[in-house]
Parts: sequence; structure tokens; C-alpha cells
Amino acid sequence: MIVRRCSVVALVVVSLTVGSALGASAATSPDQWATTFCTALSKWQKTITSESNKAKAALDVQSGSDLSAIRAEFVSFLKNDVAATKTAVNSIDKGGAPDITNGAKIQKKVIAGLRSTQDVFAGAQQDAAALSTTDPAAFVSDATTVQTNLSSGADGFTNAITEAQALDKDNKIGAAFNKSKACKALG
Repeated sequence: MIVRRCSVVALVVVSLTVGSALGASAATSPDQWATTFCTALSKWQKTITSESNKAKAALDVQSGSDLSAIRAEFVSFLKNDVAATKTAVNSIDKGGAPDITNGAKIQKKVIAGLRSTQDVFAGAQQDAAALSTTDPAAFVSDATTVQTNLSSGADGFTNAITEAQALDKDNKIGAAFNKSKACKALG
């Protein structure tokens, strides 16, 4: 389920880089904004994918597994997801809004989408910390629920990106994405 969530995020990113559009309001050229955005998103995506893969492997509970250790690993992976998302938000925010029509609105939508995802990760981290370490069946059931919730957590980010794309009326950010090496690396 976690891998599916990352796949959804990756597809959204790819669709952005292939020709969608964003837009923003002042401070940074569209080319620089696209590079900042894609660099931050690339680093974020690598961390999320890595942590998701680790979590998937760690949650393969076998008879006699140390549930306390597995829970601690799961919580740690989610903590890294929260931190990576916060770093992406800070990078995109620090880069400034693109200097185009609706640039500030686009920047806000993107950041809101990432913060929504960060909130999902933080909630999952809390849920993971509460997993039973005495009942393997309950552990697996509850961990599966956490994973399912994480999969649906990408919706906030996906919706924010869709809304941001609609604001790039002149396709200046979309064109910048197509030129940026950092954005091409995402695809």
C-alpha cells in the first residue's frame, strides 16, 4: 500500500514535468522555481520511496517476530517521511513564488498539499507508535490499516497539484518544467 502511494505521487510528478502547468506571483523566475520545486520533490520522493520499501520489508511479520522492534522501525520510517516532507516544504517556500500570474497562489497550493501529506505521515507515525506488541494478529491488522490510510494520504497532495496546475493559465511553469534538468530527472 505504501509503495502504491509513492507510485501515485510519482505519477503526479511525472505528469507535471511532461507539460502541465503551475504559476506563481513574484520573486523567482519560472525556470528557477521549477528547478527548486523539482529538486525538492526529487529528494522527497527518494526518501519516501526508500522509507516505504523499508517499512514494507519490516512489516513482514513472521511467527516469533519481535513486534516491539518492528513497531520502532515503522515509527522511525514514518518519522523520516515527516522530516523529508518538512524539508521539501521549507525548500519550496524558501525558493519564493514564481514570478508569473497566480504564482503566489500556486506556491501556496503546492505547499498546502505537501503539508497535508506531512500531516498524514505524522498521524500514521502516532498510529504506528500505538500498535500492539503483544498480539501479532492485531499488530498486522492495525499496521495494514495504517498503510491503507497512508495510501489515501496522497490525495491531498494530488488535489493540490491539480488545483495549482489549473492556475498556470499561460503554462509558464509547465514550460519551465520541460526545460529543467531537475524536472527531467523525476520522469
